[in-house]
Amino acid sequence: MSTADLDRIYGRPATSDGKLDRNWYRRNIVPVELPFTMRAAWQKSIRVRTILFHRKKAADLVAALRIIWRYARLLAFEDAPVEPSTPEEYEALTIQRIQADGLDLLAGAYCFRQGRHGRGLSEHARGIAIDIDPTGNPPVGNPPVGNPPVDNPPVNNAPGSEATRMPDYAVRAFRKRGFAWGGEDEANENAMHFQAVE
Repeated sequence: MSTADLDRIYGRPATSDGKLDRNWYRRNIVPVELPFTMRAAWQKSIRVRTILFHRKKAADLVAALRIIWRYARLLAFEDAPVEPSTPEEYEALTIQRIQADGLDLLAGAYCFRQGRHGRGLSEHARGIAIDIDPTGNPPVGNPPVGNPPVDNPPVNNAPGSEATRMPDYAVRAFRKRGFAWGGEDEANENAMHFQAVE
């Protein structure tokens, strides 16, 4: 999507001198309560329940994360050695599955900044992007910050790219709600990244 299209749909977050347009911010960036607790990828002891996102995509973000939760719940039930006997056990198994897949590791959402390659504003500056599990899904050319968990090795390898362990069900959930995945190009350029395209 072109910068002009982004400006038309989501507004222009910067003033003519490149600074944050505070009026745009007040009109468009809203707190979003997440459907499950995430952890800060850089310090996992930090729990995240609310993030900032563009008001036009906030409901779609929550819906995508709810789809992820439901799918992880089904997988947790299938993988359970014995059927959970209480809702609390089922909940705990679902959280374990989300964590095993790295889908609770939030690396970023709204942040007023330039794009990775220095060509204009990042989609994060518009509040229409989220990054999940940067260790398991490092951008091409950037080494992982840590090691992905042994029980969940990389699952998608594009030719000539670095590995990503982003589960297919997460990619499908975000696509269904109008987001593109940064790992879809041949180079898996930014597999932690999802951004609005509708």
